[in-house]
Amino acid sequence: METYKIILARQVRNTLQDVFLRAILEIDAELDRARATALVNDLLTGREVVIHGFSSDEAERLIEKTRPYGIRGSIELDECPTCQSPLTRVLNLWHVWVSGKERVSISSGRAILGPDDEKLVPDCVCLACFPEWREYHFLALQYNEYHQAKIEAVAAQSFERARLLRDRQEGLRPQMKALMDRLQGRS
Repeated sequence: METYKIILARQVRNTLQDVFLRAILEIDAELDRARATALVNDLLTGREVVIHGFSSDEAERLIEKTRPYGIRGSIELDECPTCQSPLTRVLNLWHVWVSGKERVSISSGRAILGPDDEKLVPDCVCLACFPEWREYHFLALQYNEYHQAKIEAVAAQSFERARLLRDRQEGLRPQMKALMDRLQGRS
């Protein structure tokens, strides 16, 4: 049986901690109070909260229960149907800017960078079945780092350094394109 995860995020600003705590405990009554409180603190500081191991119907019912508490939720497949490894969200259309929220998801291992163009990609991928996605992610991160450094160089009026960084950044494009072509040929 496929299992799903529920991803929760705060929808309203001035919500009391005990209101969120009731909502979290309605979703998973088996959570101990310390873990539930930690999840609530994450919600209150603007982080996403992920709770694993639900059936699709169960997840939909639980998300409906949390809406009155000012929490929005989404459901994603929790594990690969082939190998049961965790699925990782693919962030696309990031172009050259990665938001703080996306950086948190990336650093926690819940997300990777996909293509920054209009190519269709899956919402989630299995890095065990498709390790090339991890390679693509590292190239995209490097591309993004070069871009940020290039912006800083221009701001500091170090135009020679900015040109060098631009060339390095654009040098990654052919590798990224070739890897994405291979990935899209596999799916």
